Amino acid sequence: MVSKLKIQKQEQLCQELKDAKIIGIVDFYKLPGAQTNSIRKGLRDVATIKLYGKKIILKALNTVKNGKKGIEKLLLQKEEEEAKQAQIPALIYSSINPFELQKKISNEKSSVFAKSGDVATDNIVVPKGDTKLPPGPAISDLKNLKIKASIQGPKIVIMEDKVLVECGKEVDGKIAEMLMKLEIKPMTITLNLKKCYEDGTIYDKAILNINFEEYKNNLCENHNKAFNLAYTINYPIPEITEMKITEASLQAKNLAIEANIINKDTVDSILSNLNSKAKSICVSLPKEALGDIKVEEKKSAEEKPKDDAKKEEKPSAEEEEKKEEEAAAGLGALFG
Repeated sequence: MVSKLKIQKQEQLCQELKDAKIIGIVDFYKLPGAQTNSIRKGLRDVATIKLYGKKIILKALNTVKNGKKGIEKLLLQKEEEEAKQAQIPALIYSSINPFELQKKISNEKSSVFAKSGDVATDNIVVPKGDTKLPPGPAISDLKNLKIKASIQGPKIVIMEDKVLVECGKEVDGKIAEMLMKLEIKPMTITLNLKKCYEDGTIYDKAILNINFEEYKNNLCENHNKAFNLAYTINYPIPEITEMKITEASLQAKNLAIEANIINKDTVDSILSNLNSKAKSICVSLPKEALGDIKVEEKKSAEEKPKDDAKKEEKPSAEEEEKKEEEAAAGLGALFG
């Protein structure tokens, strides 16, 4: 007989699934307790994590599937897909979209020591430099791992960088022990979001981890290539048609101007061209051939008109009166 507590948990879980906008499955496998609490604390403003048994989760998903289409596929059940399953599943609820949720989860990381059997997610490197190891057996252990080291004073010094474990390879016991002695924490712990459900769509881990900037750049590049191709082959879509009509209109106008076809759009340009040609001809003719025809020449901004120059040279009335007085005084002195 099913206990009252289990029934209550089932009902509670079903209600949570009905109310939640975004529902995800996360895997708590190999997630240490300290890191779990740290991740929960870091996500508390955007998400809530609930840990239930796998059977109760499966039952609840199937119970609410009529109200939330396709939600029963959130947690895989088939044995052949076991590698994709969450070994210790938990539910995560959020109001932000799945991609933003994954981004928030990725930012909540912790570094921990490697254990025997762990798989390196990146190259594990022992860096060049001082260590806190005193001279002693450790120098032999380092050399056994092909790490170049020497004793300098009261400590051991690593002489050059050494890739101890390549990405994708397992960490053995001796390497894990040495990394701990060197205080190197090469393993990154974060919450493993396996799948996420939103409005009838399930996003798996590969899609959620997409690089948005790279995706956006690729999308823009492909759009530009498609647009250029459509423009070249005169593909009749609104964006291309509008540009093609503008281009054809401009070409037709230029052709009409060259052929001196007069209409309201070309008359100004044709008259302007003819005026320019007439001026060019007049400038090249001798003055006798021009007769009474006057050709206007453009004056530079710095050049002043001749009339203005004369006005500047003409003396003022006071200056003329002064000159007359000086002349009269000179005559008076001459005739005494």
